[in-house]
Amino acid sequence: MSYKLYVVKDINLKPEGCAPLPQILGKDIDIIYLGLNDLCDHANLSGEELHHQLFLRGGIDIAARKLASFIDRPSFGIGFSAGGTALWKSTVFGASFTKIFCVSSTRLRSESSIIVANSVFFGGRDTNIPTEDWMKSVPDRCTIYEDALHNFYLNDQSDEMAHTFQEITQDIEFLSLPLRLQSP
Repeated sequence: MSYKLYVVKDINLKPEGCAPLPQILGKDIDIIYLGLNDLCDHANLSGEELHHQLFLRGGIDIAARKLASFIDRPSFGIGFSAGGTALWKSTVFGASFTKIFCVSSTRLRSESSIIVANSVFFGGRDTNIPTEDWMKSVPDRCTIYEDALHNFYLNDQSDEMAHTFQEITQDIEFLSLPLRLQSP
């Protein structure tokens, strides 16, 4: 049985891809890249205009509901910055991800715990990361890269992203094993 990995980009429609993942995860995974602009029905927006639409005009809930409607089989999600917030919120609207991974999703500081397994990753030099109390009580697992800035995820060859992709890969391989064993 194949499974899906939904990758939700940030407000600047970055990163372009997750270069190491397809080679590591192999053929049993379909990777779907999604832009927040399309998810919130404003394909013409990006950057600060998209950020404004998402967080001041309710677009993040539209994006999260739309994303939740896509989930039709065992799936994982990776979200970058605001993309991770959309993933997190999609679980509130019924998305039944096996696990989600939120990278530099600082807006999660306003979110509560969810029932879907999750891991979050932040740059320690990002001035908008959630509080230490939030990090200890809300996510299942939290990784802080002490010297990294908010946009550390834009360099998929950095040590921080190599570690992030390694954690994601290990989790996906472990959590998808029962799915592969069920395949004919």
